[in-house]
Order: sequence, then C-alpha cells, then structure tokens
Amino acid sequence: MNPEAQGEGLEVRGWSVGWGGELLQGPLDLTIHGGERIALIGPSGSGKSTLLTSWAGLHDPMAGTLSLDGRTPDDWGWPVFRSQVHYLAQRPSLGLARVSDALQRPFSFESQRGAYDAEAAASMLEELGLDTGILERRASELSEGQSQRVAIARSLLLQPRFLLMDEPTSALDGESAERVERLIEDRCTQSGLAVVWVTHDRAQAARLGGRILSLEEPA
Repeated sequence: MNPEAQGEGLEVRGWSVGWGGELLQGPLDLTIHGGERIALIGPSGSGKSTLLTSWAGLHDPMAGTLSLDGRTPDDWGWPVFRSQVHYLAQRPSLGLARVSDALQRPFSFESQRGAYDAEAAASMLEELGLDTGILERRASELSEGQSQRVAIARSLLLQPRFLLMDEPTSALDGESAERVERLIEDRCTQSGLAVVWVTHDRAQAARLGGRILSLEEPA
C-alpha cells in the first residue's frame, strides 16, 4: 500500500508557529507516514518544541491546517486524536504516586484503546536498563534520567501511531541513550510507529536512520 496515495499520515500544510505574535517557524508543509523516523534539529529557540506541541494540539499555531488520515482533529475528536498523536516532554511529569500507578493511569481515560499490560511494562523497563523494582518506588524519588525512561515506556505502552519526542535522552548517559534508540527503532519497524525526535546531537540524528529536518534560527 502507498500511504500517500491513500491519504494516510499526519499532515501539516502552511503551518506556522510563534510566541507572543513573533514568528518562530513556518510556513511548513510536512507529511509523516507510519513507520517513519524523523530527527528534528536546530539551535535553541528555533521552535522545535513549539512545533511538536502544536502538532499534538497543545499549542495553537499562527496559521495552517493539521490532519490525520485526511481528517482534522475536530473530526476525530481531540481526545481520540491525542491518543494517536502523543507528545513526550523533555521533562515529563509522572506525578507523586508509585511508578506502576503512573504507568497505569492513562489507561483509565475513555479515549485510550486497550488495557494496561503489566508484563509488557516490566519487559520494556528492562529493555531500557531499569530494574523492575522501580515499579514500587514513588515517581518523585526518581532521577531525571530514570523519569525520562519511565515516561518513554509509558508512551510506548499507550501504542500511539505518532510519537513526538522532545529530547528524550537529554538526561541519559551514552549506553542508556542507545537503549532508547534501539527500542524506538524496533517499535518503528515492528508496529509501524512513526517518531519525530528532537535532538541537538547530529550524530544521534544520523543514527535514527530516517529523515533529518533542520530548522534555522528565526530572524
């Protein structure tokens, strides 16, 4: 199947974003297809995070249209759209409960498809280099690097079609970052997950093995 011919994918047209009325990026035309890995690079302040949050419906654009498989977020209903297009913040909030509770909570939302799989959660944490004993710890006790990996596991357990990752390995050492890269690559290959990954590391962008989009600093 040719996704483009079928009108499938996450598509933005004439997309512009900014803060306080000042343009950061745009207008931009982009289509992201299932299974794609896209690295988004650029200097600080160039609008990388703002683009991701706007595509997830968390920041209003200055102009442009957004669609998923040819349907707008309003057509889908925003809760359903956000269950398929998921944004992962650089410094994710896991709350104050136990890690196991933080992983389970999103599955209580009506728009979320499927049920929490404790076995899959434990396996994924191990793939990310975390001992499963972390499930019983309070999320507030975790280091920044541990929190990033738990949040990555949570995002993947939710099985979105498009995962927008904002510097997900910024607090990780080289070995832990490589574990994340391998896990994401496997999910893109096996399940058709599409990923947009913000990074300042050009070597990491190259390792992701897909398209590289480079943003210029706003004038």
